[in-house]
Amino acid sequence: MMKETAIKKMISSMYTEGILSKEDEDRMKIYLDWMYQAGYEQGMRDFTKDIVGRPVEFCDSLGNIIKIFPNTRIAAEDTGYGRSTIAAAIRSERVTKRGHIWRYLADEQDKNARRGDV
Repeated sequence: MMKETAIKKMISSMYTEGILSKEDEDRMKIYLDWMYQAGYEQGMRDFTKDIVGRPVEFCDSLGNIIKIFPNTRIAAEDTGYGRSTIAAAIRSERVTKRGHIWRYLADEQDKNARRGDV
């Protein structure tokens, strides 16, 4: 994929996610140009590091909560699962190959977790 196409796709994705505003577009293009050269994954990880994600539950095959994580990035780092694997398991509501269940916290728990009460 050509660099310009990749940068346009990333910026479009950031608009969709609500991460980027129109005012920051030029600055972001420069940043992404440098990050493209350094590596797409590392650049996105650095840029989105402080963005608050949705808390997720890591459960055993019976649904008992093993641990609650503030977002999928931290869950992936701690458990060794990939972020895309966690997201797919949440969407499909299926047990992973290793026998774990992933799900988002319920709305009330979600609010408390964002405040750090969990």
